[in-house]
Amino acid sequence: MKQINWKWFLTSILLLNIVWTVNADEAALKNPDGSWKWTNRLIHETSPYLLLHAHNPVDWYPWDDEALERAKRENKLTDIYQKLS
Repeated sequence: MKQINWKWFLTSILLLNIVWTVNADEAALKNPDGSWKWTNRLIHETSPYLLLHAHNPVDWYPWDDEALERAKRENKLTDIYQKLS
């Protein structure tokens, strides 16, 4: 039985997810004049993955002191996601 190359498999899934996200119905996220309806804090990030979500209608926070302080102040759980490399 052939072993699965997990690194290749996970990279392929990630790339497919990025392609799907980029090709999502962009018109639903834009105003008639072509400008974005929403822009969140991720617009200031350098990660291509985070920038894909900079125009989602969600108040995303990158991992920083502001995000952790807000979660603590509002007594909310934090979800930790570690990028696979």
